Amino acid sequence: MPLLAGAGLAVGVLLTAYLGRSFGWRHGLLFVVGVLAGAILYHASFGFTSAWRVLLADRRSAGLRAQMLMLG
Repeated sequence: MPLLAGAGLAVGVLLTAYLGRSFGWRHGLLFVVGVLAGAILYHASFGFTSAWRVLLADRRSAGLRAQMLMLG
């Protein structure tokens, strides 16, 4: 698993450098922000399927209400 994480980090750094050199530093920074936001949302189990599962299994609708608010 550490090898896979290291490889993913290396690919992320290479893509950031490529975007920064080819399209400007803003694109490289936006890529980093997108990757970090995706990792945070993934580890927080924030998603449509997770919210529906919690609603059906535990009868808690806070996640689904938050998603509907975002869509609205």
